[in-house]
Amino acid sequence: MGEKKTTQGSFLEDGSGLRVVLHRLAKLITLRRGCLRNFHTIRMNKIRLSPAGPLQIPLVQEIARKTWPSTFGAILSREQLAYMMERMYSNASLTQQMAAGHRFLLAYERETACGFTSFEVNYQQTTNLKIHKLYILPEAQGKGVGKRILEKLERIAREESQNALELNVNKYNQLAIDFYFRRGFVTVKEEVIPIGEGFVMDDFCLKKALPAG
Repeated sequence: MGEKKTTQGSFLEDGSGLRVVLHRLAKLITLRRGCLRNFHTIRMNKIRLSPAGPLQIPLVQEIARKTWPSTFGAILSREQLAYMMERMYSNASLTQQMAAGHRFLLAYERETACGFTSFEVNYQQTTNLKIHKLYILPEAQGKGVGKRILEKLERIAREESQNALELNVNKYNQLAIDFYFRRGFVTVKEEVIPIGEGFVMDDFCLKKALPAG
């Protein structure tokens, strides 16, 4: 008798209830973010990078054949795609690239090859590491493979006393451009490179400076 009844309306109206709800919501958001970070870390830990040599050329070619149509199909003609694939990924071409000092890494998710990169240190007598190629299978994109490869290349660059990473990217490959911008690259110039048979590569040149130490 005389006991004061509290309704949900008054609970919220006095402000204390709203604070409790917001506090609980903030905790749930923080917990979800932590779970997502842990999931991403676990997934990244499943990615293994391994040097590739002449024996792995078929794997590099297979990944290139699967990635190039989805990457450049809306940008380049079929004729230019076929020409560039032969020019850059034939057995003879890849063997020559490796002999000339291009180093290749294959990315594996569990035991399945899902991407590759090739690079060269002291590019054209500079102290820059040039990334010549970096491709990820369509089904493996969004899993942190590209990020893992770039982190590895940065470590190699520092070990080799390189001052920057550099690469070329097609001007109309916006997904790749956005990816590199998120990783700290900036555009330094534009470049149109004739590659024979009347074809050209129409590129942005990107660079990421590496702070000393």
